[in-house]
Amino acid sequence: MALRSRTADRRAALYAVLLLAGTLCASGFLVGAPVSREAVVREGICRSLLANTTAGRQALVSSAWWGPLPTLLRLPLALLIPAEAETAVASRVLSALFGALTLWLVGCAIRDWVRGPARLLLIVAVVVHPAFLAACFSGSSCMECLALSVLVTLGGAEWVRAGRLRHLVLFALSSGLLLLSSAQMAVWVAGALAALVLHQLFGRTARGRKEAVLLVGAAPSLYALCVWCLLNWLIMGDALYFLRWATQAGPGGAGLSLGLSSRTAWLHGHVLLAGIVLLVSLFRKQAAGIALGFAGVLVLGAALVLGTYGWLWSRTPLLLSALPIGTLAWGSLLGHMRSGTARVALAVLPLAVSGWAFFQHRTPDASLGSACNVPVSPDKEIVQLEEIRQHLFRRSRYPKTFVCGYGSFALVRSDHDPVFVRDLDFDLVRAEQDYPGHTLFVLVHRPAGERAVDSVHWKEPDLYRLGGDSLLIDRDWGGWRLFEVFQPPVDAE
Repeated sequence: MALRSRTADRRAALYAVLLLAGTLCASGFLVGAPVSREAVVREGICRSLLANTTAGRQALVSSAWWGPLPTLLRLPLALLIPAEAETAVASRVLSALFGALTLWLVGCAIRDWVRGPARLLLIVAVVVHPAFLAACFSGSSCMECLALSVLVTLGGAEWVRAGRLRHLVLFALSSGLLLLSSAQMAVWVAGALAALVLHQLFGRTARGRKEAVLLVGAAPSLYALCVWCLLNWLIMGDALYFLRWATQAGPGGAGLSLGLSSRTAWLHGHVLLAGIVLLVSLFRKQAAGIALGFAGVLVLGAALVLGTYGWLWSRTPLLLSALPIGTLAWGSLLGHMRSGTARVALAVLPLAVSGWAFFQHRTPDASLGSACNVPVSPDKEIVQLEEIRQHLFRRSRYPKTFVCGYGSFALVRSDHDPVFVRDLDFDLVRAEQDYPGHTLFVLVHRPAGERAVDSVHWKEPDLYRLGGDSLLIDRDWGGWRLFEVFQPPVDAE
């Protein structure tokens, strides 16, 4: 009887998530929400993988800023949904699904802590945030990262509270998957793993059990990194290729500002709520509240670390993760209150913070955190590509242009274009050997934001600004700069 009851509960939960996902996805199409550039790029990578191209395999593993997991999640849907890249149907469906999963996880956790109207207010605080809605509609990987961050947070909090193995496994597996999803979330995961280590070293855990807990907690993350290194060694010929940018690439501009302003008030508000929960839980010695509060404060700490190095760019799920984590932390605090009136009164605070963001930034791309959904204009890029194509044929009868970086998947939509070739690991000598008799050109985007860590920029830091020994600046096309190869490389012998 109990088994049948649990099965019915799981089935009801599945139907609820699917219904909510369908509602979010349909709403995104009905309101004409813009698709993110990331969604277009990732679906372009999926098409290249299905076409078995070298560029697709390289794009899957060659950059820590384009983790492989979100692309792999889109691959089955991209195969089943025969849609053009600019519509990004597969990415939109996936974002809506993980958005629904995030809301369901937050709702289930709060249901165990808070009863009555306060629970509804906390859930609404997440739903009405414009950044959350924009992430659900845009098709970016933001929602996958949010769902995994919620799982990491809940798994860690339940582990320190009850000490059950299944919660530790949930924390560990979610951490490993999050490492494969976002480089910026990896900093947050590192902080969470460090907190687990400190909890085991200074907590009241039996000596023989500490090593086992640390092994189980860190093993999935270490395994994920080892697999990623193996794939880079097999595909790129360098096991650490996806991390080379860290030592050779400069920051991609000033990045986002985290100073207190009307645009960042919601971020600081949710982090402040998590900080209050952390302090109160420390005073009361409540382990779960300490873990939840620390997870929320850690969001701002990780953002400050990334901002110090100039690596906190617009496409970041890290900042948006403060929304569900801060709400969870605040819900755990309300759960210890006996007065229902006090719970309702304090539950209004997260809703007020999200409401401020809603009224300050009514357009999806104007809110800090929803900038991970930078919209793309496919018509503009198609026109731009055709203008470049016409210019190339005026210069040569047999042009061949190498489009460098991940932005090539948003600009070049075909895997068999006779003029444009996507290239994630450009090598001039190899290009000369592969295309004899062609007039070669190279198209490179300005090193701004995450484009600064494209391999072409950390291999040749001054290429965009000065050109190279064999590259002559032709002209600019928006953010793209066209170079012509005016002489073959000279053999050292």
